[in-house]
Amino acid sequence: MRKYIGIIFLFIFTVSFAFGLDLSQLKKSVLIDEWTVEMAMNSTAGPNGSVSWYAPPGQPSNANFRLLGAKVSNGSGTADYVFMVDAVSKTAANYTITFNGKTIHYDRLGLPDDMETFQEVLEWAMKEGLGL
Repeated sequence: MRKYIGIIFLFIFTVSFAFGLDLSQLKKSVLIDEWTVEMAMNSTAGPNGSVSWYAPPGQPSNANFRLLGAKVSNGSGTADYVFMVDAVSKTAANYTITFNGKTIHYDRLGLPDDMETFQEVLEWAMKEGLGL
């Protein structure tokens, strides 16, 4: 009987860990150096912009990874970011960015597949983040 209780407890603990990470915990994941995803998106939105968070469809099959979405709007436009978050190490990496109807996909090394759109996104984010 005790054996079954232990197995049930272990199963519940594993499931709650894998699926229990909510958006508020995921957005605290480290993106670059000491910058969290939340800090980076708030900076990109600028003082007059907004950030809304969501859980994108199509979560990875590996329970240690989760997708986190952020729609960033400011006076210059809107971008939709999706991050791949490692729930164990609490780190994040860019997964996709959609901007002006174009989507940038990142490879395993973190390199974008569309450098022209990537440059547009960088200019947009820097312009608004610096208040220009």
